[in-house]
Amino acid sequence: MGLELGADGYITKPFNMDVLLAHVKSVLRRVGRETAVTAAKNETITVGDLTIDPAAHTVQVADKVLADLPPREFALLRILAAASPNVVSVDDILNRVWGAEFMGELQGVYVHVRWLREKMEADTQHPQRLITVRGVGYKLVAP
Repeated sequence: MGLELGADGYITKPFNMDVLLAHVKSVLRRVGRETAVTAAKNETITVGDLTIDPAAHTVQVADKVLADLPPREFALLRILAAASPNVVSVDDILNRVWGAEFMGELQGVYVHVRWLREKMEADTQHPQRLITVRGVGYKLVAP
């Protein structure tokens, strides 16, 4: 019940001091990773002439600023830019943008990709930046 309420772990009594120390070290390692991830999330990402500033929540493509990107579009673009030029699977996008507990359809990803293309691409029918890799996912590349 304690784990369901948010506890990171538990140790039954009587406990061994080595087990307690191992649990504490595990939590400290996890906190250290989360701190590094948080710092990385605020770093500016550049892919060709596209620049994403997570701290300011701004995206610039060439000389054009994409104003007021909704949070999900911004998160999707940031994930693709951070992985560039590698492909990010649709399942990974769903987990990282919508959350692991999301129970909806994959269509949400497709729609958000289309909206991003409308804002970023000169020709949405032949995208040069936000590329579909059939059966795998999406990748962001410098044109």
